[in-house]
Amino acid sequence: QAGGVNGQGGLQGPGGDGYGLAKKMVREYTRSLALTLGPSHIRVNAIHPTNVDTDMLQNSAMYKTFRPDLADPSREDAEVTFPFMQAMPIPYIEPA
Repeated sequence: QAGGVNGQGGLQGPGGDGYGLAKKMVREYTRSLALTLGPSHIRVNAIHPTNVDTDMLQNSAMYKTFRPDLADPSREDAEVTFPFMQAMPIPYIEPA
């Protein structure tokens, strides 16, 4: 069994081109491995976590992305919107 861990950035639309491209590469490589290794009964899965509590999420530029309605949003202001981005009723997952 094999797998790839990928962020939702690989599933995004316009914007964040470099980040999105890297994530799409992982997604497509994982898909290709699944098709190649499947006949040998080797399963390959991709995991696309949502928000992860890292510096990439927890910074003022990201807070403004999540709360463009506020001039200077805080972490608390932004975190109220995080659960709407995923199925789980939590703001983010913790990194391992």
